[in-house]
Amino acid sequence: MNAAIILRESALFDFSEDVTEWLRKHNWHEDRRIEVPAWIPSGHPAESILASFGGLVLLRPDDEFPDDPIVEIEFQLLPPNDKVVNTWSNLLRSTVVGIGYGHSHHEKLYVDSRGRLYAASLMHDAFYLRGISLADSLHNLLIDARAKPMLRPDQRSVRLYGQEFTRNSPEVFRYEDAK
Repeated sequence: MNAAIILRESALFDFSEDVTEWLRKHNWHEDRRIEVPAWIPSGHPAESILASFGGLVLLRPDDEFPDDPIVEIEFQLLPPNDKVVNTWSNLLRSTVVGIGYGHSHHEKLYVDSRGRLYAASLMHDAFYLRGISLADSLHNLLIDARAKPMLRPDQRSVRLYGQEFTRNSPEVFRYEDAK
């Protein structure tokens, strides 16, 4: 069963105990730091996320294929000037930076200057909110919460989880109204 996505204000690295335990199983620790490229805007959440998580791969067991875990997140810097970055930076009125791949490379992960995490499907034309912070997003992954679909002005609907979402769907994240 999929839980509803939880959107709670939290610090970027304000992880719950279950998330902290999951991260530590994948060799993350609070003092982990790697160098990040200088072109990432200073103070942007991508700088902290990639410095602390760059190169880490977070796995989850797959009930159907126990010997082949799901690559839930692979943290790595994505190219800075792709269509998703340009489009959504403008729509969100926030600088969007690619921070990795999700769900066995079926999506690209992005963070905006507010610290919100988003994903863009690599299977079809869909963009969605994963969480209001990294901590929020990782918690949502662990509880199997569904992301909140988003629509560009030129989209009448978007398909996610095999379901069609329109502007009237309560599950849609209305970025235009968000602070």
